[in-house]
Amino acid sequence: IADILKAQGDLEQALRHYQQGLGIRQALSKLDPTNVHWQLDLVVSYVRMATTVPEEQQHWFTQALTILRDLKQTGRLPPNREPWLTMIEADLD
Repeated sequence: IADILKAQGDLEQALRHYQQGLGIRQALSKLDPTNVHWQLDLVVSYVRMATTVPEEQQHWFTQALTILRDLKQTGRLPPNREPWLTMIEADLD
């Protein structure tokens, strides 16, 4: 729903939905920090926040990178998600 609202230009409602999803994903990732799927879901939420709230973009991309770098360093980042590192790093430059 949030992606549709964003595409329609209703950023306020989209942001509200993204924030709700973020809260859920943060809670899940705290319950089990070793769950790679939940960590990657959290990265998706951070990227959505970064692309919806430009004035907070650096903050959200940095949060996403922290998780991705940790997963890579510990050998838990799935190979198909490694391009996310490069894309987010490029967005921060």
